[in-house]
Amino acid sequence: AAMLPLALGAVSVLVTGALIFWLSRTMEMSIFTTNMASMIGIGVAVDYSLFVLARYREEIAAGREPEQARGVALATSGIAVVFSGLTVIASLAGLLLIDTTALRSMAIGAMLVVAVSVLAASTLLPALISLFGRRAHEPGRLLGRLAVAARSRVRARQRVPHAPFWERWTARVMRRPVVAIVAAGSVLLALGIPALSMQTADGALDQFPAGHETRVGFEAAAALGGPGAGAPITVMARARDGAIGTGVNAAAVRAVRATLARDAGLVSVAAPAPSNDGRAALVTAIPRYDGESPQAQALVQRLRDALPATAAAQRLQLDVGGSTAALKDFNRKVSGSLWLIVFFVLALSYVVLLVLLRSAILPLKAVLMNLLSVSAAYGVIVAVFQWGWVDGLFGFQSLGHVDTITPPLVLAVVFGLSMDYEVFLLSRIKERFSAGADTRAAVAGGLASSARTITSAALIMCAVFATFVATGVPSIQQIGLGTAVAIAVDATIVRLVLVPAAMAVLGRWNWWLPRPLDRVLPRSDFDRLPATATAALATGAAVPGPGSRSA
Repeated sequence: AAMLPLALGAVSVLVTGALIFWLSRTMEMSIFTTNMASMIGIGVAVDYSLFVLARYREEIAAGREPEQARGVALATSGIAVVFSGLTVIASLAGLLLIDTTALRSMAIGAMLVVAVSVLAASTLLPALISLFGRRAHEPGRLLGRLAVAARSRVRARQRVPHAPFWERWTARVMRRPVVAIVAAGSVLLALGIPALSMQTADGALDQFPAGHETRVGFEAAAALGGPGAGAPITVMARARDGAIGTGVNAAAVRAVRATLARDAGLVSVAAPAPSNDGRAALVTAIPRYDGESPQAQALVQRLRDALPATAAAQRLQLDVGGSTAALKDFNRKVSGSLWLIVFFVLALSYVVLLVLLRSAILPLKAVLMNLLSVSAAYGVIVAVFQWGWVDGLFGFQSLGHVDTITPPLVLAVVFGLSMDYEVFLLSRIKERFSAGADTRAAVAGGLASSARTITSAALIMCAVFATFVATGVPSIQQIGLGTAVAIAVDATIVRLVLVPAAMAVLGRWNWWLPRPLDRVLPRSDFDRLPATATAALATGAAVPGPGSRSA
């Protein structure tokens, strides 16, 4: 049983790698696409298969036959996996709104691996469970005996029977829900405070540690040719009328060159190079600063402001480019589009959860709580990589800024993966509520039945992301750290404290749905199980009631 989720993770990453390879033959893709797909794929595939497998083993323990158990597992946790995968894909699709190759290709890689993981958990996993038979649910000869012996010793020490830990925990949280909300919310807000001072920047050499041969090579070249020799600023001058090299147009180009030569931030300005059609000319200038430095970006902005104001610009169309300008434009495009990604992810996630849970309040609560998880992840990233709180520890070295692609990627990934646990937890809660339990009993039962699996899945996910923190590449380190922190916070503070406390405060309002929506929204039918699944299989087996363990 332990090998099945690992096998699903390996298969999902392998298949996605093949798909990325074929896509890369027709479109340009970021070098980090495979990192992103591997990071997301291993965690998601293991999570999805673990949830289906855990439900299957739960049904077996409740007395069902293997075929019945597989049907119930797929009709409950399987549906939750599909909705969860759709939510993750929808969150990642928000990255496609930014017209940049890096983000779009990384988003495509992550979306592919999530889709493959859902498909594998829905088809390959049931086949493997059937193939391995009792080995998929019976305890192992050695570890199983040790676990049974340990549980027997615990029961023997307990003179008075106790409720399971998670039921006691939920009851304690729901006894004073307002206190729990204030305490948990304060912790999350405190973690997110550093995010208010986030500064983003982008640079290729920043990805290499000091002393790396690539960085040393660039530094040696800069020592010979000057800091800005490797990143010249280019000014493209296009004639609005006539040829670029004659008459007033030629005089205008000379004026542009003279304006560049007077700028103290430039070391030299080359002679204009005319285009083959004679309609444009390229003027190349060497800056005094490193091409990825803030001074070089300020120089680009200064030239963009000054050149259009010259008299020569009336005859010419002027564009300031080069690698420094490209970095500046990329940073502005990504940062300026972040609000659009936020809106898209929030709206689409709300709609998916609205259809699944048939509640107008629960999706809103989930969205707000996931925003707290994202803000906590941002805060930790800023503290580590911008403020340098742990410099030198575990190989961290702060850059003084956060990589430009980190905020949108962390937002999309964390929001999608956080919705995973929200879907699995709330689907279990709604299953009990639909079976006749009141809100407090449904929350207690749903949390007790899913908390162990959710915390195990979150621990696996955090372990996967933590390995990418050790890659030594800052952009991947930031994504790995941010997602690991967010998942850890989400599976503990949010799922185990905020969710039950908020649902206790809301009471019957948790399940409020306007009548017009109630008539048009489709029904997932997962909340009618296990009765529906049992009837569909035509076995005639008894269905556990709302008060039983399996219910």
